[in-house]
Amino acid sequence: MAEPREDVTSDDEEEMDERARRMTWGPGQEPSITQCLRCRWWKAGLPPTCAAFPQGIPMAILTNQHDHRHPYPGDKGIRFEAKARPA
Repeated sequence: MAEPREDVTSDDEEEMDERARRMTWGPGQEPSITQCLRCRWWKAGLPPTCAAFPQGIPMAILTNQHDHRHPYPGDKGIRFEAKARPA
């Protein structure tokens, strides 16, 4: 068993638990990657942000429960736009 890391705080552990929870699925659910990764407005970080949600992208969008090609409360009219594909 690995020794606990002294440089990881309880806040870090809670954040890691939350990230792990978002990336797991249960029986009958298909794994998926957040639509945000393909969006031109995506800004990686913790929390993940974008032009529409500079304080943090809502879980409903991150977990694909809401298709952000459609309006979402608080998005300031900024919606999903696919990143340009490299030539």
